Amino acid sequence: MRPPPLEDELCSSWLIRLARANGTTLAHLYRTLTPNDHHFEQDLDRRVLPNLVGGLERATGVPRTRIEEMTLDALESKLRRPSGNRVGRRWVLPLKFQYRRVHAFGMQCCPDCLAEDEMPYYRRAWRLAFMTVCPRHKRLLLDQCPACESPIHYRATPAATRGPDADPASLASCGWCGLDFRDLSFGQYDERSLTLERGDYHFSRQSPRFRRPLISKIRRDAHFQGRLLEAVSGGDYVLNGTPLAVRELMEGLFQLTRLLMHLPGAEAWRRALHELADDMRLCGVESDRAILQFEVLRVEERDRIMTPLAWLLNDWPARFHKVSEGAGVGRQQLLKNARPVPTWLKQEVARYSRLEGYDHLRPHINGTKEGARR
Repeated sequence: MRPPPLEDELCSSWLIRLARANGTTLAHLYRTLTPNDHHFEQDLDRRVLPNLVGGLERATGVPRTRIEEMTLDALESKLRRPSGNRVGRRWVLPLKFQYRRVHAFGMQCCPDCLAEDEMPYYRRAWRLAFMTVCPRHKRLLLDQCPACESPIHYRATPAATRGPDADPASLASCGWCGLDFRDLSFGQYDERSLTLERGDYHFSRQSPRFRRPLISKIRRDAHFQGRLLEAVSGGDYVLNGTPLAVRELMEGLFQLTRLLMHLPGAEAWRRALHELADDMRLCGVESDRAILQFEVLRVEERDRIMTPLAWLLNDWPARFHKVSEGAGVGRQQLLKNARPVPTWLKQEVARYSRLEGYDHLRPHINGTKEGARR
């Protein structure tokens, strides 16, 4: 049996379906295709090793290029300039495996997507850090099981470990407690009360994690992230009437995420956002949290950063200028440690700061001088 890869499917998801279709487990299939390889515990979606690609090509007839397209390497090359650093990859959620358990929340899923699938499978888009909302169903993605609070780890599901004896749909279940994520699909909902009209689990009604956020906010976020995903899949992102290459766009967005998280002036920027937009009250991460990088944040925290990015780019560059002016930050703070600086962001920072005079900062400077005189 040779089930073909599905649209946007992750390589590991396809391997599980391939193993079950042939009456075996994921681990046994891996050992069969790569008898002298001992990298089964690694993240199989980051970069498929050449010997595994070769074995899959011979066994399934799927071209090597199609197999490589299912990896995250194929996406990451579009998101940033080539780099030798493969430890902290930009825009890709990390997974950490140890003793057959996963110790990071690097996999996400949309229960409604899984519920609609004829055969549940996992998408590459769910491993991208900027994806926090499903563009199709307009709901926050899951990055853990709400019942046992374990990270999503479908390689531990019966579909991956029990071979032909397991229900193939168990791929949509928690690998540890067995909760079927499809039972968390929203179906119909009441926009006025923002509560579910269906759900077999009490936490699906009571937990804020499963209530729809403000409809206007989540629709804007879903539209924005859907456009980003389309640009990554192929094409340009049109910003204020100007087409941008996806790599240049993502480099600028990465700098804006750093400004919202931890660069000098981050708290002032968040305060300015709160004052300018009512639905920005949850933006930014907690100030007492030690931030390492955007990709290691949980989905709720990343969503609090992606929301103001969607709001800013929805009326670019006017809102960027207003927030920067309200925060009283200058050019050095806006572009601190930015390497490289994309043209679209550099031009607006130069226009905002006017390079020669900093006219917009004169009220802040004059107030400081007045206080010094006193």
